[in-house]
Parts: sequence; C-alpha cells; structure tokens
Amino acid sequence: MNKKKLFVGTLMLALMLSGCTKQDDRSAINVKAHNNSSTKVNKKVVEANNKKENSRLICFNKKIKSVTSGILLPQDDGLKQGSSNLNMRFENNPDQSVVYYSVGESKQKFNDEILKKELPYAILTMRSNMTNEKMDKLIGYRDAKDDAGLRQIKLNDSITAAVDAGAGQQYLHFVKGNWSIIVHASSIMNQSAEKPALKLLNLIEKYGLPKTTGKSTIYITAGKSKGSLNNVFKWQLNDKYYQLDTHSLTTALKMLSSLE
Repeated sequence: MNKKKLFVGTLMLALMLSGCTKQDDRSAINVKAHNNSSTKVNKKVVEANNKKENSRLICFNKKIKSVTSGILLPQDDGLKQGSSNLNMRFENNPDQSVVYYSVGESKQKFNDEILKKELPYAILTMRSNMTNEKMDKLIGYRDAKDDAGLRQIKLNDSITAAVDAGAGQQYLHFVKGNWSIIVHASSIMNQSAEKPALKLLNLIEKYGLPKTTGKSTIYITAGKSKGSLNNVFKWQLNDKYYQLDTHSLTTALKMLSSLE
C-alpha cells in the first residue's frame, strides 16, 4: 500500500508540473547484479506504463477533487485498451456526486456536453447526508441465513453458494466477508450463474475489494449487451454510500482496487 501511495503521489506531482499532457515514460532505473534485479526492473516498467496510460484519468480526478472533497476515485481506469481516448463527465450536488467513464472515438474535454451521448463503461456514485436506514435499504444486504432450505453448491474450498431457481431464472447467492453477492442468470438463454461467480472470486483473489465500514453487496447479471452495466457494487464507507456500475467485471475490480 505504501508503494502504491508513493507512486500516486509522484504521479500527481508530475501532472502539476506538466499539466494534462502526454507523459514521458522514460525513467532511470539503476539495477544491481543480484537475483531479483529483473523483477525490480519489470515493476518499474509496469509502473511507467500505468502512469502513461492513466494520465488523463489522473488529470480528471484532480479536477473532480478540486470541487468535491472526500470522494474516493479510481487511479486505474480499468481498461485493456482505449485509455488515450478516455472521457469523463461529472455531476455534482451537495448530496450526490456521479462520475461517468467512457471511451470515445476521440478525446473530449472534461465535462463536455457531447459526452452525454457516449455510452459509459462505468459509473461511480457517491452519496452523503443519508440516514443509516436509507443507506441500508440502498445497499440491500442479504444474509446467508436467508438461504435456509435452498440447494447448496460448493464454489471453492471456502465458499458455498445457495441456488434459487424457477421460471427460467437462476439466482446464486453467497457471502464473502462483509459482501453479500448475488449472481443472476437466465436458464432460458442457457446462461450459467456459476461461471461469473467463479470469475468474480478469482478477480477478488487477485485485486481485493474496497474497504467498507458496513454491509456491502455485489449484484451480477450474466450476459452482456452494448452499453449494459451488469455488475453493480454497493458499499458504505463511514458516512458515505458508494456504488460502482460497470460493463466488465475485470474493469470493476481494477477500478475498485485503486480507489484513493
């Protein structure tokens, strides 16, 4: 975590000096001749590449934080490609802040009106000034004890899920830490709820989940279509409610693991 904070801090300083322009990814790496030298070099290369790819994101984050204090924002846009054409727009009022992430055919200015016509691949929402009762209702946590009597399937050595199926629909539910996770699939469309559930668990193992101070939920709908935001993460952090909706599970976990 310290290395990550140091990296982000260094990046922010570079952006303040050079503005939202293409970053120079050249770096001086002094390598000593010992067994793990190649690993250290590889880490430096990855950091330099991430710095270059997410330069627009970091610049836009700075603009958002200048008007909204206390909001956590991803330092990784979660994209496999298209970071150079990342576009973002932002809606803000005293009770709610919403960030829309999209990839366009070309770069657009932050909050440009034309971005309302671009389909977002992710939407991050932060809400404040809410009662705990209202926050709990929005999060919609489901306890494992609510699954009594349902068929059980083992996902891995530590996770057992309950299956609720009927009318051509399947709902798979399990709990991991503070997170209640539901995967919805349509058996009519030959979809599997188990496959995305296993993918999610593998991604959590790789990237982790964001810090929470209350019950949290993940709701996944199997299958994708253009513009769909089928992966929904809801959690509480102190007095704030957060929600991330994404098109891709991998994108979601990359963004969530980089929140600062």
